[in-house]
Amino acid sequence: MDSSGQLARMYVKAKDVKAIGVSFKSKTEQAVELAKWAYNCCKNPGRELWIVTDGGFTRASFLKSVIKMGVVVITRLRKDAALRALLKQVKGRKRGRPRKYGKRIKLQNIVNNRDRWNKVKALLYGEEEIKEVKVFKALYKPKPAGCLVQVLVAHESKDCFRAFMCTDLTASAVQILEAVAGRYAIEQNFSDIREIEGAGQQQVRNYFANVGAFHLNMWVHTLVEL
Repeated sequence: MDSSGQLARMYVKAKDVKAIGVSFKSKTEQAVELAKWAYNCCKNPGRELWIVTDGGFTRASFLKSVIKMGVVVITRLRKDAALRALLKQVKGRKRGRPRKYGKRIKLQNIVNNRDRWNKVKALLYGEEEIKEVKVFKALYKPKPAGCLVQVLVAHESKDCFRAFMCTDLTASAVQILEAVAGRYAIEQNFSDIREIEGAGQQQVRNYFANVGAFHLNMWVHTLVEL
């Protein structure tokens, strides 16, 4: 199977892999492999790869590997995300193990503080919108992949906000917002593949037949869009 065909692989639960005869790989492991493939595609023309994920891919098993490659990751943060302030250097060492992280940062407290909100204009979903945002650096601490990230908090309404993190510490609020908005166009593609091309509705029993059918669904959708 060529490299494009490998992109049509299916996730199979660990309890079912023996019956099929394939090795088990978690969703994050498969995501790392796809990220490596995409990174190599971008490497030759000298382009930087940015990956936008949902909150399910904030795990260390995914983040550590892709950050090491040099990939920029943007992902949604839960409202109770494990964020820590930067640890200030203290002169004179005290007894005991030195602290690795600063104080806990609660996103709700950031939102409740009405100081230092900035308004930015970004192209979102085909239209220019003005968003009220806060951007700051923090330590993101999913065990065991603590890393320094750029955090963006976007004020949506009186009691509603969305938060994202970006591993590129120089990324602007506009870049993060537009990257996140671009992800929803891809999700619309997924919806079209299921509803129009019928991906997932094929009545085949064999694992590799399912891979081939899904691969065909993606090619049909690609050719129709082109």
